[in-house]
Amino acid sequence: KSPYRDEVLSGGGDVVRWLLSRTGVEVDDGAFANISPILNEYRFAGYVNDGTTTASFLNEHILPYLPIQIKAGPKGLRPILHQYIAFQHVEPVAQIIADDGDWIQIGAIETATNTSEIYNAARINYAWNGLEDSFFHSLYIGPDGQDTDLSKKNLYSITSKNRYGKSQQTFDALYIYETRTAARFAGDFIRRNSFPKRMIRFVASIEYGFLQLGAVVELTSFELFMTAQKCSIVSKQWDVTEWVFVLMFEDTPLHTDRTI
Repeated sequence: KSPYRDEVLSGGGDVVRWLLSRTGVEVDDGAFANISPILNEYRFAGYVNDGTTTASFLNEHILPYLPIQIKAGPKGLRPILHQYIAFQHVEPVAQIIADDGDWIQIGAIETATNTSEIYNAARINYAWNGLEDSFFHSLYIGPDGQDTDLSKKNLYSITSKNRYGKSQQTFDALYIYETRTAARFAGDFIRRNSFPKRMIRFVASIEYGFLQLGAVVELTSFELFMTAQKCSIVSKQWDVTEWVFVLMFEDTPLHTDRTI
């Protein structure tokens, strides 16, 4: 039973939070509670009957299928939503106008993704049958999907394939049994990996110290031809008199009205 709500322990957010609590490390319960409505849409089932550690089980079978990273925070380990999910569900915490005195760009735009890391098709084998040593189901999302329950395509996969060619990744999910969760993960994977990510480095005044890793901001830069472009903070460092931030955004024609 879930210690966080009156139901079986199966929601992704609750599973991660519970597993972390068993490791003895400090956990930011408030941060997990804030995004549990999103993470609990991903559901897991199964049992563990071998000598794996909690950390290994979490890193191998749960976290790869959730749209989060686990980072250390002032109140303990906390989840940070992947950029594409944060852009959809999180309101920007600041509006930034570059080169107005508070935020100064200090480097060229850098690419955080090379073409070998771009994927626009995913196959996930799920619903493990231990007796038969095989999976009951296999779901595919890609540019050549057939629009059935177990074969789909979306705009991200099609647009990415037209630009970069088809590239597929396959997953074996031993603890996913729902088709809805399998489809959600495969769609997330393509959404996250179908286009490159770009990074921009800025220096900012001391007053922006409240911004944390993973926070979403809106960037306006006339030199970069950006207006209210959503970016996430992926790096933050103090440099004697000012903050150095690295902002990341998606370079996709579906969301960015510019060519870099």
